[in-house]
Amino acid sequence: PFQTNMIQRTNTQAGFTLMEMMVATTIFLMIITLGLMGLLSMSRAQKITQYKKQQFDILNAVMEDMVRQIRTGSNIRCDLNAAAVDGQMEVPMDCPPTDGSDYQPSLSIGFENAQGVAGNEFDQYIYSIEQTSEGDYALYKAVDGISGNFTRLTPYPINIDPTKSGFTVVYASDSADSLQPLVTIRLSGTIT
Repeated sequence: PFQTNMIQRTNTQAGFTLMEMMVATTIFLMIITLGLMGLLSMSRAQKITQYKKQQFDILNAVMEDMVRQIRTGSNIRCDLNAAAVDGQMEVPMDCPPTDGSDYQPSLSIGFENAQGVAGNEFDQYIYSIEQTSEGDYALYKAVDGISGNFTRLTPYPINIDPTKSGFTVVYASDSADSLQPLVTIRLSGTIT
């Protein structure tokens, strides 16, 4: 005879308990939250970097224009306040030495522009670092002499530090030596 072994199966339920589902969902939500926070942080950092780059691009354009105007100008001088008082705007002048080893930077520089007329002190180009009404410092430009209208060149988020910035001029006052004046422009500050 033929004999069969019967295996008896029990009916068990397969799946997850409610507690296991809650733990898995909580872990999943924590991972998604951390990922989103990292993504938002990277996005914000990218926006800040892009904003600072735009400010540096504006400042570079201002510097390029300044360099071009000074390079093609003549009769370069510092200490424009004294020049305005004594009527010597068109007389070239070096920045005065402070301790013999360096030159004191001036917060302003003036010169006859390439299209200017000698003897007309109202066509001078002037670059000046001045305090704004908000208390910060900015770079300004006038194209019609010391008594002219000054236009702000640096955007509002850029605050120039007047203790670390300025203009120095060397070899401008001695025109007999046929040397091109050496102008140094230092701009230091912060972007807010």
